[in-house]
Formats: sequence, C-alpha cells, structure tokens
Amino acid sequence: MSISIPESEPRTVIDDENPWPGLSPFDEAAQHFFNGRGEETAALRRLVYQAPLTTLYSISGLGKTSLLKAGLFPLLRRERILPIYIRLNVVDRVSPLIQQVKAAFERELANRPAPKFEAEESLWSTCTVTPWNSGVPRTDY
Repeated sequence: MSISIPESEPRTVIDDENPWPGLSPFDEAAQHFFNGRGEETAALRRLVYQAPLTTLYSISGLGKTSLLKAGLFPLLRRERILPIYIRLNVVDRVSPLIQQVKAAFERELANRPAPKFEAEESLWSTCTVTPWNSGVPRTDY
C-alpha cells in the first residue's frame, strides 16, 4: 500500500515502510496509518453532531489537520455525511472569505451530482434550498 500527500503539501510517500508523513499532515488516503487518536476522533464526532459548525483550534503542529482529514472525515463519510475541508486565507485580500468557502465546496462537489453555485446565490441558499441529488451524501446543518 502506497499513498501520496496531495500536491499542496510537500510530496511524501506513505507506505508500510514509511508510515509517517513527517511534518505534513495525514490525509484521508493515509487513514490506515493514522493511529492513536481514536478517542479524540470520537469526541470531535460527538461535537460535530451537537453543533455542525464546529471550530477546531489550537497551536500549530498538534495534528489538527491530520485529526480532521485522517480521523474525522473518513468516519463521517462512512456515515454518509460530506465533510468539506476549508482553510481560509485571511491575508489574501483579493479573494473574499465567502469566495474561498464557495471554492472549497465547488472543489469537493466537482465530481458529484450536486447543484452549482449561481453567481449571486448565497452559500446558505445553495445548501438548504436546492434539492440535493440522492447520490450525494447528506449534509447536516
């Protein structure tokens, strides 16, 4: 088994002989190598079910991205919930935050039968009013 970290991260191959991505985060493809965080993943899942808009915050380097991508996201996908990873760039003054959020949704939904965002349509309107195709995992709000 061999997995590559996405292009946006430094290129690291994770396999049985090298099961650690170094300073890069684990991603969903590397979930089988992400061990020892079962309690944290279960606790985060409970929080997400209690409040679907959940913020995970702590100092850099503690494994938040790995916990989300290799722990929580695969669990939610098995439960037919579509998690969308959004990392906002608050320094980029050219891309408004709402455009960054819409772009994250569009990347995740690109290969799924799902509604497209209209230019002036709000994110809330697209996700709650537009009927979702039954082939798309449900989204909880």
